[in-house]
Amino acid sequence: MKKTKILLLSFAALFVLQCTREAPPPILPKITTTGSNNFGCLIDGEVYVAYKLTPNLLQHQIKLDYSYPLGLFNIRTHQISKEGDYIASLSFGSKEVTEEGEYPLTNAVYSKDGIRAVLDTTQENHLTILRFDIKNKIFSGLFEFTVIEDGVPYHITKGRFDIGI
Repeated sequence: MKKTKILLLSFAALFVLQCTREAPPPILPKITTTGSNNFGCLIDGEVYVAYKLTPNLLQHQIKLDYSYPLGLFNIRTHQISKEGDYIASLSFGSKEVTEEGEYPLTNAVYSKDGIRAVLDTTQENHLTILRFDIKNKIFSGLFEFTVIEDGVPYHITKGRFDIGI
């Protein structure tokens, strides 16, 4: 009987611990071009992935705005707690994106803990479109850039996205 109680208490403790986890450890997603709705990068070496935690589900928080034929291309991402609070956000965009290839970024913003860093135009930045498929609504690519606030740089590296809309 005593072993049964200990076993039940162990399972209950394990269940409670599983239910109270805040977020899975962030893993940089693989580079894909299938419309898998993933987004990730390193911000000063730390993994950033877009997500929204709900009681039983992890939802990706990625928004792509594309204006054809002007080629205005913007991606907005968020990290949102299960209480609905913003943890961080990262957005960037370019102009005249009309096909696969490399483009300069025209805007970028990183926000977290009161920081609002914007694109550092004195540093190299790039957006490489790997898949530009208007018919199937799939946009995939790579990016790297630096944002800055009050002289403090934040380096965004190894960025990748694969968005199906």
